[in-house]
Amino acid sequence: MKLPHIHGNHVHVGPYVVSAKDASGFNNPSVWVVLGRKGLAHGDPSGVVTLTATGVMYDTGLNDKFMEVSDH
Repeated sequence: MKLPHIHGNHVHVGPYVVSAKDASGFNNPSVWVVLGRKGLAHGDPSGVVTLTATGVMYDTGLNDKFMEVSDH
C-alpha cells in the first residue's frame, strides 16, 4: 500500500477523511523506523508500507478520528 498524501487540511485513509494534524507522522521516516522495530509495519524507500498482523490489530486510540466518510 502506498501512503496517502496529505492535501489541504486532511488526508484520505480508505473511505475516510482524517485531519492532517492526526496524520502528521506519515512522512516522518523516524515514525516508520519505530513501527518497524515494534513489528507493526515494514516500509521501503519507495513509500510502500506493509502492516503486519500485529500492526493491523494495534489500538492506536484514534478510532474516533475515522468516523467521517469522505465526500470526495
